[in-house]
Amino acid sequence: MAGIKPGVGAALSVTLSAATGYVTNMVTDEWNWSLGIALGVFVAAAAALAWWDRAHTDTGPRRTTVRQTAEGGSTITGGAITARLGSDVTENAVNRGTIRNSTIEAGNAAQVERKADDSRIEDNQIVTD
Repeated sequence: MAGIKPGVGAALSVTLSAATGYVTNMVTDEWNWSLGIALGVFVAAAAALAWWDRAHTDTGPRRTTVRQTAEGGSTITGGAITARLGSDVTENAVNRGTIRNSTIEAGNAAQVERKADDSRIEDNQIVTD
């Protein structure tokens, strides 16, 4: 994906807006062709930046993923995982670890990882926005 980094795009947008405002102020004070052309260039550059950002930004739906594994004599019981809006949730019990009666509610592109390694997690709740 080719594009402008969000911070750079924001800085360019603010700079173009300030320059456009300054030149607009000068044009309304005293008109001349060079100021009119400069104003047109700044407005066109701001429009091009907005188009470029929109055309090169991934606006598609984010993929929601959930991975749950129990290995090596481990157990995961009595819990629930709710994931939405591009969240990435991993729950893993290994080496006789136990996850019991524990829930995860993940939304808005949250990254959640819970792991019991030769340990026990019980009655635990993770909630993200």
